[in-house]
Amino acid sequence: MVARQNGTASSTVWLLSNGNCQALGHLQQDIAETSTVVSETPNYVTASMIRSQMWKVSFMSAEVYKRIRSIPSLSWNEFERVSSELDTWRQELSGGLQLQALASHNNGLPPEQRRGLLQVHMVYLENRMLLFQHFLQRHTESKLLQMNANTRQIYAAFAHQLAWIISIIYLDKWPFVRNWLVIEMPSKSWSALVASLITLGVSVTVTAANSFPDNCNASCQASIEQALAQEQAGWVSANVSSDSFYGNPANISDYAAGDIVRWEDVPSQQYTTVGYDTPPATTLSRFLYMSEDIDGNPIPASAFLLLPFTNQDGSGKPLRTVVWTHGTAGITRQCAPSNNKGLYYEWEGPFALVQQGYAVIAPDYAGQGSDIPMGFMYESGALHALDVSFALQAVRSRLQDRITHEWVVVGHSEGGMTAWRVNEREKRNATGGFLGAVSGAPALRPLSLIPQSWRLAGDGPVHDVVSIFVLQSISRLFPSIKVENYVSDIVASRIPIAQQGCLGTGSTIYGNLTLPQLYKNISWINHPDVIEWQQSYNGAGTHELAAPMLVLQGTADELVYANLTEWDYDQTCSTFPSSVMQLYIYPDLNHDFAFIAGQAQYLPWIRDRFENVSLSAACNKTTVTVPGPV
Repeated sequence: MVARQNGTASSTVWLLSNGNCQALGHLQQDIAETSTVVSETPNYVTASMIRSQMWKVSFMSAEVYKRIRSIPSLSWNEFERVSSELDTWRQELSGGLQLQALASHNNGLPPEQRRGLLQVHMVYLENRMLLFQHFLQRHTESKLLQMNANTRQIYAAFAHQLAWIISIIYLDKWPFVRNWLVIEMPSKSWSALVASLITLGVSVTVTAANSFPDNCNASCQASIEQALAQEQAGWVSANVSSDSFYGNPANISDYAAGDIVRWEDVPSQQYTTVGYDTPPATTLSRFLYMSEDIDGNPIPASAFLLLPFTNQDGSGKPLRTVVWTHGTAGITRQCAPSNNKGLYYEWEGPFALVQQGYAVIAPDYAGQGSDIPMGFMYESGALHALDVSFALQAVRSRLQDRITHEWVVVGHSEGGMTAWRVNEREKRNATGGFLGAVSGAPALRPLSLIPQSWRLAGDGPVHDVVSIFVLQSISRLFPSIKVENYVSDIVASRIPIAQQGCLGTGSTIYGNLTLPQLYKNISWINHPDVIEWQQSYNGAGTHELAAPMLVLQGTADELVYANLTEWDYDQTCSTFPSSVMQLYIYPDLNHDFAFIAGQAQYLPWIRDRFENVSLSAACNKTTVTVPGPV
């Protein structure tokens, strides 16, 4: 469906037809049965007439965009006025062109003309929903509750009609590509439409992604479709950008770092948190708070808090505090662990910790979930460490003496790097009460990890999504770095699809590509601004630690290489001989398995930190011994 205005960028959108078509098909019968419009025989309907109506609704779209841009907070009167103007178009249509008439099997229209008119109505309804969505996002819950019930019903009906048109599109077998329908419309319009459908509870599974490029065959497309569908099934909110929890309030500038902007206790039914797959007998909250950017300016960040039923000894003492720092989830707002039903790493991290009786504070990292100008800054350990400190301050202000002042940080991969950076930061700028860090497979120096992955791949697949994520993130921070100057045409054509998913989708899209298929130019890895990024944003370098640290590393780690982790460990120990560090090496275990196996070591280590068990002021390496066969 083409609905372009001059100067409006458009994107090709894919609407998943499988899985919802049976439910949507019932809507056609519902609307047709409730129609009170007598169908005319519109033999006067011509292609020119349909184009004319499409132009009218397209100009209406432009007017809606203009109003939204020029009026940040749409008043009720303005909303009503624009709605009335939009409704004038529908009222002026003859009976045979009304949507209800198109629902009748006796409408007398050839299929092509009926399709064209349905497209026109879809653009019109999208305008109505876009306006309504803008109004919803700009007003408080109490204001919305005062809205006339009839108005809410009208917009629910609009969503119902949109869903019906989607069913017609499918049932009439419009052009499909591997069971996917191609619709073209302005990307901002589509986002608002989807958000509106979700807000009003219409059950439509929508997958927004650009059309598959020629370099992705049927097998490639099927694997991407499956990966994206699996990730979407795990999202709590199908569209974070329209979820009011993650949005910035109008007075966001009034908050300082460490302040709570918004707190939401997730409802529980018989010890099962609604919408999440958290362990039984746990309590989940999510919150928006203020962190800082690299210049010390406050920026919003989101996080979750997972509380156990009781503490480690079943007493009423304060819960021991652990901050969990997650590994790579993706690079968009949608990929926030607080928006994942399993909180992303499940039993590999937060679930295992809460079941030990710890209060688990888990920042998403600024830009995942929260809306910040520069977007999520992937692998920016120095800034992730700020997110940790300020999330801890925020929870302390909320729970006060229900949690201990003492705390430990635990992380894996990107989170392992973050835990290491937290230990370094606490030496310079203490949050207070810090007992130590557990750092699993720490991705400390991307500019060393990435080239090693390229060398090890040889002529085969690199299995690399990380370097693309890193390059994209840096490009948003340094104007001199432009993604299109370095990635291959294959990657450039697939980025819009990858942007609709998270780590799983990105790994599927890029994982089987060789180095020449990934990049046409790899010189970015040595660019001065990229090196500056690793020093300032990532925080690379040998720094003194504030407290003891336990490092866990598998020798078969395919993402964070054991030789690099051991080098960083050795550098810290040799530069600062009084460091209290222990490195556990797990033979033949990969990136995730080593950290899971390491629970046997790191869970007792955390407990000992809270119980003041002393450690020798030295660095120790231990290669884990595997018991022989029984």
